[in-house]
Amino acid sequence: MGSSGVGSGNLHSVFVYGSLLADDVVRVLLKRVPESSSAVLNNYHRFSIKGRVYPAILPLLNKTVTGKVLLGITDPELHILDVFEDVEYQRTTVDVSFMDNADKLQAQAYVWADKNDPNLYGDWDFQVISYSYCVLAPHTVQLTRKRLSTCSLLAYIIISTYTTIHESNSLNLCWELGDS
Repeated sequence: MGSSGVGSGNLHSVFVYGSLLADDVVRVLLKRVPESSSAVLNNYHRFSIKGRVYPAILPLLNKTVTGKVLLGITDPELHILDVFEDVEYQRTTVDVSFMDNADKLQAQAYVWADKNDPNLYGDWDFQVISYSYCVLAPHTVQLTRKRLSTCSLLAYIIISTYTTIHESNSLNLCWELGDS
């Protein structure tokens, strides 16, 4: 692991399964891409959310969510992720299994706060959402012409969506991130 972020207190592991799968999104938020490992969260389901580009997870027996674990997350970085995920999610300790071996790890995960939300439906797929927003979303055409990568474009969309939904909090997020 690089020196960025080291020496900031406790280190955490965070299971990510949606927009934070994109390294460009993580880089925008944390100013680095931490070491990670592919992982599975058992007995949870990843839902699409009506009108949103990001997913939600909730406990559901016999379902699995694939994602990755971000390793070596500092206390200040965890706070940034808390601000980004906002009140729609509750940070919860979960048990994840690494995909490349049988090892298990306790990690933090952002679980949707409203288990009865009528806007949750079906499944959410990172590849499908990346494609649909890069190719089909009208407001991305200009960016696509600039030949941004799928992940860069997805980072833009997610940050833009966050800013639109949480306009009053977006300036606080920029200040938290040390945006120059």
